[in-house]
Amino acid sequence: MNRTRLLLWTNNPGPYLDAIKEAGLRVPEDISIIGFDDLANAEYAVPPLTTVHYAREEMGTFALQLLLDRIANKSQAPTRTCVLTELVVRASTAPCLG
Repeated sequence: MNRTRLLLWTNNPGPYLDAIKEAGLRVPEDISIIGFDDLANAEYAVPPLTTVHYAREEMGTFALQLLLDRIANKSQAPTRTCVLTELVVRASTAPCLG
């Protein structure tokens, strides 16, 4: 059977995995799922959840410093920053069908 592959982005895959299974579909054979945050339970999902990991502590430190700077200097211009991310590939994704 030829199906369209769907990429579902979530940090709580439980309800989606249940609904996909009830529909008679399989992860990752029919549908790929990817999460964000690389939460501790991602590797224990069935199947283990592919997810995006980012440096939470770095992001929190930057946010706190930005807040303190804004309190000290109320006219500060908006700031943009990037936090490094890493794709943690587990068993919930498969190559895209061509």
